[in-house]
Amino acid sequence: MANIQAGDRFKAPYSGDLGNASVWRGYHKMAAAGTIGDTIELAVVPAGAVITSHNTSWSAHGGTSTLAVGWKYKDGSAGGSATAIKAAASSVAAGNAIGGFLPINVDKDIVIYATNAASAIPLNGEVYVEVYGEYVGTP
Repeated sequence: MANIQAGDRFKAPYSGDLGNASVWRGYHKMAAAGTIGDTIELAVVPAGAVITSHNTSWSAHGGTSTLAVGWKYKDGSAGGSATAIKAAASSVAAGNAIGGFLPINVDKDIVIYATNAASAIPLNGEVYVEVYGEYVGTP
């Protein structure tokens, strides 16, 4: 008897030059001054991804501002919103943060967001995030 594997479910969902490697990017430049507690939704990462690291860059926001990057479920369901990708850190001066962490297995679509705290972001304040990982597909 033969063992037949039908359909595409046993194939990698994407097979480019770098295999299933993926990068999700988001950029925002404030048209008007941002206020304390503003949340900027930067990118959507699909279900079936595994996030392994990030690169976050920002302009000088002045005052006593801090910036944190996290994720939440796109559909608004509970969970994830307290999960930091980049912990809150000073964004008074321009800077960047590069980090790796235990993989985040994305079980349903998530939104990568940045939150401003401590003081308002000035006019034209900027934030840029790249999240790296691999798309492995949903079970």
